[in-house]
Amino acid sequence: MFPTVKAQVIEVGDLEALCCEDASGEQAERNAKTLEKIRESLGRDGLGIIAVRGVEGLAEAREALLPLADTLADLPKQQLGDLEDEASSYSIGWSHGKETLEGGVPDTFKGSFYANPIHDAHEVTEEELEKYPSYTRPNVWPHDSIPELKPALMNMGALIVKHGKLLATACDELTRKELGLAKDADLGLSSIEGAIGDSFACKARLLHYFPPSEVKTETSDEKMGDWCGWHLDHGSLTGLTSAMFTDCKGNQVDNPDPQKCGLYVKSRKGETVRVTYTKDCIAYQVGESSEVMSNGVLKATPHCVVGAEGEAALGVARNTFAVFMQPKWDLVLEAAEDKSGTGEVETKGFTPGINFGEFTDIKLNEYYS
Repeated sequence: MFPTVKAQVIEVGDLEALCCEDASGEQAERNAKTLEKIRESLGRDGLGIIAVRGVEGLAEAREALLPLADTLADLPKQQLGDLEDEASSYSIGWSHGKETLEGGVPDTFKGSFYANPIHDAHEVTEEELEKYPSYTRPNVWPHDSIPELKPALMNMGALIVKHGKLLATACDELTRKELGLAKDADLGLSSIEGAIGDSFACKARLLHYFPPSEVKTETSDEKMGDWCGWHLDHGSLTGLTSAMFTDCKGNQVDNPDPQKCGLYVKSRKGETVRVTYTKDCIAYQVGESSEVMSNGVLKATPHCVVGAEGEAALGVARNTFAVFMQPKWDLVLEAAEDKSGTGEVETKGFTPGINFGEFTDIKLNEYYS
């Protein structure tokens, strides 16, 4: 049994205040405390995750979207097949059993529905469509069977992106401070807020963890991640809703295994902990692109999802929603200037001059068969 910790929480109002210029007096002190919370959570010794509370409209958006994961997963096999997009490496539309867990085992424990929550389609060249299909192909929707899915997903996605940009601006400020740069220094290509911009390459993922049909007991430490294997996010920031559990009739129920089921993170010190946050928060995790661009000030951490065990878990599904905010495919990944002598990029797969599309290809090859 691993220890459970609560994610550090910051208020939307504190993030907004931090992003304002020319703060002084009490406000400057308040901003310094907010920045320190971000450093403790997302910095070199943090867990790579922080929770943002006070997002207006979050409760309603969550209630509108997450139950649709059940509806989607219950569609006939043929209809789900029509929602698959092989050309995008199943990064658009429905995906089930295409991703692999540790050891190359196909992941059949969850189904995913992918879409860009900001741009329904892109104006791109044929070359871009061919070279970066996981980002440039248009969204696919079940308009006839679940017409409410598109507005619900786009609304929830927009909320996560809006507040993710606030956090990204704060992360840029932290980068300047930690690397000894002027407060108004132009980070150029290494700006995280600048990289996600209008979230041109943003990707949302509605997840449905299928209910177990037999009692599962005592997963060994070596076989953790049965619902989602150990991995690193490779984008800039990942925004997450809290999970919603439903029974076979679609009724919302409590976590059937509250002591074990959930999100696990492996710290830089090698400690594994279960991280929790409440449903009135959006959690944000650091991706490897931000680790590169911040010159190691921010750190992406390995994480996985452990399924529920015991009789109470039978017939109970887990639904959640993630939004991957990331650079446009042709943005060259560049580390911020370091005047402190503390910057260090250790990210696997990164080489100077690589763009995000090329970096993505390397990462997709790690997780897809």
